[in-house]
Amino acid sequence: MTVDKSIIKGALLFICMDTQPKQGPTVRFWSRNNISFLLNEQEESRFAEAVREILKNRMVSENLTIREIEEKVEDIISRTSQLSAAQRQANIVSEIDNFFKSIKKEIKEYQFVVPIFNLKIHKPLQIGGVRFKIFSSYQVKKWVKLFREVIVSIPRYNAQKKKEFIELILQENIEPLRNKVCAETTVKARIERAREIALRKIAQAVDILKLYCLVMERGPYGSNVGLVGEILGSSARATLVRSISDGSLHPALERVGPLSELEIDSKLLKMMKKGGIRKINKMLLTKKRSWVENKVLRAIYWYSRIFDTPLRRVDEKKILLKKKKHKRRKRSPKEEEIVEYGHLNDRLVKSMLAFESLLIIDKHESIQNNIAERSAYFLRKGYTKRKDLKNFIKDMYDLRSDVVHRGFTYVSVGELSLFISYVREAIITIILKKDRLGLRTQQDFYEWFEKKKFS
Repeated sequence: MTVDKSIIKGALLFICMDTQPKQGPTVRFWSRNNISFLLNEQEESRFAEAVREILKNRMVSENLTIREIEEKVEDIISRTSQLSAAQRQANIVSEIDNFFKSIKKEIKEYQFVVPIFNLKIHKPLQIGGVRFKIFSSYQVKKWVKLFREVIVSIPRYNAQKKKEFIELILQENIEPLRNKVCAETTVKARIERAREIALRKIAQAVDILKLYCLVMERGPYGSNVGLVGEILGSSARATLVRSISDGSLHPALERVGPLSELEIDSKLLKMMKKGGIRKINKMLLTKKRSWVENKVLRAIYWYSRIFDTPLRRVDEKKILLKKKKHKRRKRSPKEEEIVEYGHLNDRLVKSMLAFESLLIIDKHESIQNNIAERSAYFLRKGYTKRKDLKNFIKDMYDLRSDVVHRGFTYVSVGELSLFISYVREAIITIILKKDRLGLRTQQDFYEWFEKKKFS
């Protein structure tokens, strides 16, 4: 969108030229360099008008937060107000031009390498603008060389200090990545914003891996994958329990989190290609995505969150020591491992959110009926199969409502696994068919379902 600088100038000039006593309540206040400024409601309205116009500039909106833009506008007003009335208009024009130029100068291209938790790959894998690969010994040497070239050029460091600094970087930043799967991407932005954009890009690529590689059928607790530090790793939790009634002891050891790595082998890669990974890559690299493509990506986000809720495996070591007998009861084979399904409710809600973000067109629609009907139209053919699927989805939505409004409901592993498979199937089906069906806009999406309903 094109920025109309005259709107920004008019709004700021209105504020800066107001020398009359303030009327009405103060809605904005700031203080810079011993200069305080107050804005009333009318002035705040013009202030917001200027910020909205600035946000039309994509370079600015992608690199500055709203608060950073507001602070820069406040600075312009503060500096301009110190000038004479005759100088203010020219100064505002100059300040606006310098504002956009200064942001442009701060934008550089950065390369990011981020470790990925619990992922095993056999060869590099590209998802959109993110490349997953093993950080090899060659990569270690390459990055040590890059840091050394910068550090040795620092004039204030002597030779010993430079050597210590290089060693510190090697041990704390580079060596921990050795032989680990890492995600690599490049971002062009201000450094403060670039880091955030890079992490978001990598997280989105990981979400897509989860769509294709994580399903409940592979185990109720199974695998999970994510950026290091952003998901719960596998850990042991010891619990002590004593019966107040008879004094028996019931210690237990819980394994929380993923119990195995997510391994992307040739079979999974073949499945990903068949499931439209090339179409996803094209979607991610498109600067201007369609309405339907954005819905697909939001649904993938919520689908991946399903697996961020860990289930627990309990290895029960039942001692059952009586106070008098002190005899240890033998464990039966069934007590060797008990799976706790308490978090299935969380997974149900998140999976329904994925379905809702994919299939609901307008926030005023009936959610339950439309999710059920639209999933049936997309995933099944024939009256009986569609009716059965519709009824199943409606039943699952009722269970979701029990969780949301009552706090808990019983949902079996089998039911949830089946429901999650339908969510996944719907997302992949739309990825594969959206171009052939001509689904781009909100209207396209709505009309396709309407035609199915009345055909």
